[in-house]
Amino acid sequence: MVQVAAGAYKHVDFGNDDGMRSLFETALQYLHGVPGDFYGVNVDNVRSALHTALDDSTVIDEWKIELDQEYPVAVDWDREYVERLE
Repeated sequence: MVQVAAGAYKHVDFGNDDGMRSLFETALQYLHGVPGDFYGVNVDNVRSALHTALDDSTVIDEWKIELDQEYPVAVDWDREYVERLE
């Protein structure tokens, strides 16, 4: 999942789709054989999105990872914490 986050970061913040693809390909290797639902993460959806993004990076722009059959969103205290890190 770190590879997934890093790849998305490469695409969204830097427009580096080659870097994104490289990280996503590695992520797919790591996710090979992982159950479709692993600790609440919809891994099947992650794999599908990564495969699609290899050909069309724009799918990442609005993509969200499903966790426990929900799509978590950041709340104010999440954003405040991140701002303190900068």
